[in-house]
Amino acid sequence: MFRLASTLSEKRESLARELSHETGTLLADCLREIERCAEECTHFAAHGQAMLPAARSQISQLPIGLMRALTAGPAPLWQCFRLLAPALMAGNGLLLKPAGHLSRL
Repeated sequence: MFRLASTLSEKRESLARELSHETGTLLADCLREIERCAEECTHFAAHGQAMLPAARSQISQLPIGLMRALTAGPAPLWQCFRLLAPALMAGNGLLLKPAGHLSRL
């Protein structure tokens, strides 16, 4: 998770340009979105292990498996990372499917 956060921060300019081009969002907003995703990964890397036993969901020693999500909204990358970071921290994978009306990233 720390490596993912680091990669997002290192490549934030190129990721933000691509995100801005794909979504039509202002570059400054895309830069903030990329940084927010990096902060989410850092947070779960630092605190995620402590959160697992206290979760109000099913607790298991083994990962649940592959999770899926439909994405939509004005901040598509953030929508993905708010699901991805905790899923990865718990040992699960995440399959994302963009809504049909969205452009492809």
